[in-house]
Order: sequence, then C-alpha cells, then structure tokens
Amino acid sequence: MQVFVCGMHRSGTSMVARLLNLMGMYFGPEGSGLPVNRENPKGFWERRDVVELNDRLLAATDSVWYDVYGFLARDTGWRPPQGLVADLRAKLLDIDAYRPWFIKDPRLCLTLPYWLEHCERPVAVVCSRSPQAVVASLAKRAEITGVVFSVDEAVALWEAYGVALLRATRSLPCVFVRYDDVLATPETACAALFDALEAAGVTGLRRPSAAEVAAFVDAGLQRSGIASGRAAPALPERVAPIDALLQRGGAVPPLSRASLDALAGLHSRLWQVVQSRRVAAALTARAADIGAVLARDESAPSEPWSVARLRKLASTKSAK
Repeated sequence: MQVFVCGMHRSGTSMVARLLNLMGMYFGPEGSGLPVNRENPKGFWERRDVVELNDRLLAATDSVWYDVYGFLARDTGWRPPQGLVADLRAKLLDIDAYRPWFIKDPRLCLTLPYWLEHCERPVAVVCSRSPQAVVASLAKRAEITGVVFSVDEAVALWEAYGVALLRATRSLPCVFVRYDDVLATPETACAALFDALEAAGVTGLRRPSAAEVAAFVDAGLQRSGIASGRAAPALPERVAPIDALLQRGGAVPPLSRASLDALAGLHSRLWQVVQSRRVAAALTARAADIGAVLARDESAPSEPWSVARLRKLASTKSAK
C-alpha cells in the first residue's frame, strides 16, 4: 500500500509517521530524512527528496509553505511543468519497490492530487490537532523561521491546508488521527491506528509494543506555544466545523473569503519584505559607487543639491 501522512504543520504528522515506521512501514534509505533540530527534537520523518518535490510544486506558482496564495489562485486547469511531473513519477516508482511505504510532508495537504495521479492503492492518514494549539504553535515557530503570523493569517493558513486536504482525500480510504488523543493515551491511539490501517487494506504491518510506543511519544515535547495560565487565542466560528471534518471526513466546504483575503494580505506583506531585501542587497553591492558619489557632492558645495550644502542648512536651522 501507498500511505500518505497529511496534516497542517504542527499537527502531529511527525509523531504519526514515526508510529507507522514502528509498524514496519518503509520510510527511506539511511540519511534520506531531514535532520533533527530544536524545532522537532525527535525528527520530522520527512524525506528530503519528497520535500524538495513539494517545494518545487509550490514554487511553480510562486508559492512557499507559508505563502500559498499563488497556489490557491492558480487556474483550474493548471499543470506542473512536465519535467517536474516526470521527476515526481520517477520518485514514486523508486519508493514503490518497498511496499508498504509512507511519505509524510505537511505540504501534501496542497500537493497530494499531483502525487495521487501516479498511485494505484493510496491511503491517506489525516492528522489533526486543536486549531488553537496549531495557531499558537505557528506563532512560536516564528522564533526559528523568522516568519511572524498574525492570528488571522495563522487561521487562514490552517483553513487553507485543511480544506485542500479534505478535497484531495474525499475519494480515498482515510484514517483519522488526533494528535491530542495520541498524547493522552499513546498505546490506545496506536492500537486504533493499527486497526484502522488494516481495515483500509494496508497489509504487512506489525503491532508495536507498549514499550516502543512509550519510548517515542513524549507529552513533554508538545509545542503548542500556549503558555501556562494564558488563554488560547480566540478563533472565528468557521474553525470548529472544519476541525470536526478533519477528524471524521465529510462534505468539503469552500475556503472562506475571510481566509482568502488574509492570505492575499500575507502574500502582499511578504512580497514587500522580499522587495525591500532586494533593494538593500543592491545598495550594499553598490556601496563603493554610492560612497564615491557622496564624496563628489562633498567637494562641490556650490551645487544646490550637494550633501555639504544640505548639511550646512540643517546645522544652521538647528542652531536657530
């Protein structure tokens, strides 16, 4: 079977991926995964090559994982570049020699349809988490990524990923996993995941021991960003129905206008930052030339626009 672990960033996909690995599902060759860091000290369980392909799919619409407005606004009949499609197909053929396997990447919420085109028996493992915790965790992630989200922007990202995932998986066998449930009762949640996978037709699995599960699932590593005693962020009413669908499936709602507007605003804000950085880089590269121009201005005080004259006027005004 071909298993795709999907869920919004900070929704427990890494934990679920590790549980699948404990069940005997193939992940990848040694060294193929992203390295452990302080953002996820027990590992992301994401293959570099899969993440790269998903990044390329997003980049084809001038998008990245935290700025998806261009991807959402793409034409209905949009297709990835042919070379990218060929690379994606080749990667799946390579992994497919090791069934049952799984791949995990939160970007799959958006890009999954382009993977499914080349699959025969796909199963989706849909991971979800309290949206308040996800929103707060995204804010905390800014300490590492440098991308600061407002509550509205974080909610919009969560909604965009969730709605896209529900659309992509509506005709697939799905197994739903709640991050909070795994933390609360790891052994019970793992057993339920195992049984659901078998019911979905995944074969060749082994049931992890209680000791194996306990050694990996650590509630102390929860990264919600909600400090003790601090209230969770207030979220709009539209969040609750989508959160319920992410736990059981159902009719897929459209992306709300409020979230689409927030994502458009985020895109505009980030684009302005990029443009400012480009200008700063260009000015830095021309620092010597700019210095020479300033030096020439200093030597020509008779010119009405010269630096020396303007400084003299400024100092005279200050003295008065």
